[in-house]
Parts: sequence; C-alpha cells; structure tokens
Amino acid sequence: MFNKKIVAISDAHLGQNGSDGLGARSLLSLGEPAIPKLENIIHKFSEDSEVALIGVGDTLDLSVAYLHDALVDLVNLLKKIPQVTELVLVVGNHDHHLFTSHCEMENHFWPLQQGEIPKKQGIYSPLSPETISPELTGLLSTQLLRPVTVYLAYPTMDCVLGSTRYIFTHGHLFGDIYTLLSDILAPQLEKFAPHTLHSEVLATTNLPIIEFIYWLLGEMGEGLGVDGLIEAIYIETQKGKKNLVHQLIDQTIDILLPNGVLPVIPDRWERYLIKKAARLLLNQYLKKPAVLTCTSTDRHSSLSDTRDKTEAWNNKAGYYNILVSGHTHTLDYWINQADQHHYNLGSWLLEPTHPNPECGILLIDTDRELPTFTKVE
Repeated sequence: MFNKKIVAISDAHLGQNGSDGLGARSLLSLGEPAIPKLENIIHKFSEDSEVALIGVGDTLDLSVAYLHDALVDLVNLLKKIPQVTELVLVVGNHDHHLFTSHCEMENHFWPLQQGEIPKKQGIYSPLSPETISPELTGLLSTQLLRPVTVYLAYPTMDCVLGSTRYIFTHGHLFGDIYTLLSDILAPQLEKFAPHTLHSEVLATTNLPIIEFIYWLLGEMGEGLGVDGLIEAIYIETQKGKKNLVHQLIDQTIDILLPNGVLPVIPDRWERYLIKKAARLLLNQYLKKPAVLTCTSTDRHSSLSDTRDKTEAWNNKAGYYNILVSGHTHTLDYWINQADQHHYNLGSWLLEPTHPNPECGILLIDTDRELPTFTKVE
C-alpha cells in the first residue's frame, strides 16, 4: 500500500483562515510561511522519490471552515509537494465527516446508483487502512494533473512498516469527552458484542456526538465556530433551559441513528444508551462553576495528563511498537515501560491564545526500525 518513505503530520486544520469567530488559521494554508519549511523537509527526506503523506487527524477542518476552503487548501498544499503520490487521512474529530460521508456513499448512495435498495442496517463501520476514497482520489488527481491515491482510516490505522508495528490514531478517542462517553457505553456494548475491538467500540459509541458537534453545528455556525456554539449552549443551560438541550440531543441521535450502529444490538437499546450518555455528559459540564472558554477540553492539555490518558487506552489496544497521534496540539515523545514509542505530532493551527504552534513531522523510512521526529521551527 505505502511507498518506501512516509511523512506524517497532525492537525493541519486546512481551511481555517482566521475568518471564524475564534480567529485561528492554519499555517499550511496558501501563502503561509510554514509551507516552504514542510516542502524543504520532505524534499531532503524523499531524495526525489515518491512519498506517502499521512495526516493523523484534523487534516481538514470541517467543523469551522467550509469544505470548499479546506479542499482548496489541500490542493494548494499538494501542489507544493509533488513527491506525494499517496495521501492517507486518519480521521479525527474535526474531519470526522469524511468518515460519515464515505460510509453513506458506500452503503446507501452507491447501491442506489446501481439500482439496488440499501440494506436496512447501520451504515457505519470502521475504515481499514486499505479503504480508498474514490471521490477524493478523483478530485486530487484531476486538480493536480498527477495520480494521487487517497486512503481513509478510522478509528485507527494499524500497519506494519518494515519490521515495526505502527498504530496511527488522532487521539480524540482517549480524550476527555470521548473517554467519558465510552466509559459509560463501552461496557454495555461489549456485553452484546464481546469480540468488538476496543477502538471500534469507542468510535461507534461516540459517532453521533462527534458528527453533531463537529459537522452539523459547525455548518450552522455561520463563522461562529463549533466552540462558540458549545459556549452558547452552555450559557443557555445556565438560564434554566437544560431540558430544551436534552430534547435537541435526543432528536439529533434519532435522526443520525435511525438503524443504530452495531447490528448485534437492538436499535432502540443502542439509542437509549447513547442518549443517556449524552445527558450525563451535559450534566457533567453543568457542574463547572465558570463559563467555558471557547476551547476544546483536550487542546493544550498537560503532557502528564495526555500521557496518562494514552497509557489508559494502551492497556486495551494490544501490543505495538509505535503509536502516532495528535489532537492535543502539543508536541511530545516518550517511551513507556513496555518499550513502546509514542509520538504526538502537535499542530499547524495558529490560535490567538497560542501564537506559536508546535509543528512536528515524523519521517518514516521502512528500511529503518525507528522514524525521525522533527520539530519545525
């Protein structure tokens, strides 16, 4: 699947251009000075050979930026890096809609185009590393005038490169909001589906919440941004309108999950569990005495906190050599007691509260056991 040489980055947030209510912008957007730095690093590493570029989540920002802006940024970036012939998008929370739309196309719209009635079942299933996105592959190949194959993976991409087992995952699945939901739901779901992988349980139980927060609310935001909308909801609940928000959550889950997610569980039980978890999550936030500060609960969290959450997830993920993630927008590298290497690749998003993003690049040569971890100054 992959070329010999692989470059991984995280949290490019393509499409953010400073026009939303938060004033953040991607350093990999057109005209930003970080693009030549990335270009030079990849050029020296590739030695003019073909390269696979892995975006470890939030490569596109579909919760704040419009899809048009995100794709324009992506095309312009790849024009600067002609070595890239394969693009792997490991889906994160901000580009989660890539996963949803692919599942809908494959399980609903493609059968309709063939004159078939879609099956009455949940349409979502984890995406393996070999899942090709025909739409994005066609778009990039046409726009760039060169063949570029786009792969989607979610919730993780598990692969062996050379003799090393890698797991690539964005990191939102072991963060605050998702851990809470999963702690409530996963044990119940595993009673019905004991052989379901832990990461898949995390992904499916959180699916309607992620899609609601990071796509539907973002699209309705008119530039306010998803975090601003969450803040507005919080303020409304402080005025005693919590029941209205509960009804909104219930209706959203009914719309997004008419047939559930996991086929082994009765749909109404599954929706009930997810609604229960969402309400508990909302109530958890309402216990906080201060108004939220328009920022993700996981962003810029302390290194010790992030490592603890990652290790808790590790215990259920099985053995691997290297774990690559992002999500927290903070660079980090450590080796745990099991001799597993962990890389957090930071972020390319310039935020008013964090004007100096920590941008990391992982350079993987399949002939070598360990990758090279580079910070972009």
